Amino acid sequence: FENMIFLQNSATCSNQTVGHFDSDDRSDLEFLIKFSILMCFLAAFLLNVQSIRYYSHTDVLINMSSKKTMTMRSLRNHHRSHVLSMEYVGRTMNRGSYFWSLGIRAFYLSFLLFHWIFGTIPRFLCCILMGFLLSFLVLL
Repeated sequence: FENMIFLQNSATCSNQTVGHFDSDDRSDLEFLIKFSILMCFLAAFLLNVQSIRYYSHTDVLINMSSKKTMTMRSLRNHHRSHVLSMEYVGRTMNRGSYFWSLGIRAFYLSFLLFHWIFGTIPRFLCCILMGFLLSFLVLL
């Protein structure tokens, strides 16, 4: 058992003195790759949650009756109240669509970064496939 420990220690020492690929550089690169993938998935998730929030708010604004709106305005006549107009509802809907668009694009990017783990060939094939897919989605 002691001979195995000596052989293992001598093998690691000889690799470091020869100047081969340092394992710390590779572990830092792997950590950076995995961290960037995680952050991209997190950003995609948060942007999609924000879009759901705006779409839900738009749904509430559309389904709110005008009688309730008039009551709310009369109760808050001292404070500046939001005028429930078609422009306000449209702006809220557009904000939701902007967040959805950013979220789906962040998800596409994180999908490409995820294939980085498997090597260069899957990443290249995924980039080509994603290029065709995005051009098809844009042209619809």
